[in-house]
Amino acid sequence: IEPNCFSNLVNLRGLYLNNNKLCTIFSGTFSNLNKLTRLDLGSNKLDFLNKSCRFLFRNLANLKHLNLASNKIEYILENELFCEKTNLNELNLSNNFIKYLNLNHLLEKLHSLLILDLSCNQIEILNAKSINKQISTKISSSKLTDLNMSNNCLKCLFRNTFNGLVNLK
Repeated sequence: IEPNCFSNLVNLRGLYLNNNKLCTIFSGTFSNLNKLTRLDLGSNKLDFLNKSCRFLFRNLANLKHLNLASNKIEYILENELFCEKTNLNELNLSNNFIKYLNLNHLLEKLHSLLILDLSCNQIEILNAKSINKQISTKISSSKLTDLNMSNNCLKCLFRNTFNGLVNLK
């Protein structure tokens, strides 16, 4: 998807591009979509491994629901893909090929996240060790209530993996 192809749709609230054959989405594709609250990119061929996808979700301050399920995503560049703090409530990354995820970094960027679906991936290690007190404080204020890690390849969970996630149900 070319940059700015939706730029004239300034009142768009929901964009459903699921069940297609999308491979590449360039940065700037979703610029000017300030009212967008729901973005469905599920069931495509996205991998987010190329640099063209850096900062893809920048300026989507009102985005609440993001579906990236059933793609070919192997890892999340949380510091680049989610470069700004957002108001995202729900993130679906299920049915991908993710092997490793730094939960601390992801939740630091997505401070309003309530639901995180990581099911049906290949996650062996879920790294949630606090890197420093600043990140630990941000994680303890996380609003995350639902975390789905089913059908992965988890080999072990560390004692403090979920410390600070007091809202998990």
